Amino acid sequence: MRLICFFVLMLLAHQASADFIRSESFQSADCDFVVVHPFDNDVLYAASGKSIYKKDSSGWRAFYGFKDGKVNQIYLDPSDHCLVYIAADSGLAITEDGEHFETIFNSSGQGIKCLSLIRQAAVVYLGTDSGFYCADAGVYDFKKVSGLPEDIKVFWLEYLSLIHISEPTRPY
Repeated sequence: MRLICFFVLMLLAHQASADFIRSESFQSADCDFVVVHPFDNDVLYAASGKSIYKKDSSGWRAFYGFKDGKVNQIYLDPSDHCLVYIAADSGLAITEDGEHFETIFNSSGQGIKCLSLIRQAAVVYLGTDSGFYCADAGVYDFKKVSGLPEDIKVFWLEYLSLIHISEPTRPY
């Protein structure tokens, strides 16, 4: 049995290999994290401190930078390939064309760090170090969600699909 498991693991390990290529044009910045575009695997975004870099067919270039704080999340909207949200210590920015940016939640004067966000249907949810906010997409009039502890910090938001609960009477 051990011998069979060994061969299966070796086969899976061999099948799951990847060829990595070093990007020679992106060497001089510390990279905090990288996000792959959901519609185009050749488009990458890299966060480095308070700056964001974008890689496409023409190579790496500066994409956006905040004056204060660091970038905490880059959210590429899966329903709109042009929509990019950027959560940072100093606020939340959005772009629909990759060139014109708008701050839709300015937190620099309030001392609130934007940590995470997600868009579900027509609502944008924002996790911060001082609570949980939501707003209608396009309007972006963020309101703090009530009923939660006052000192809650929301570091990560994830989409939860309820499709698997379609038959709640199953015994498992």
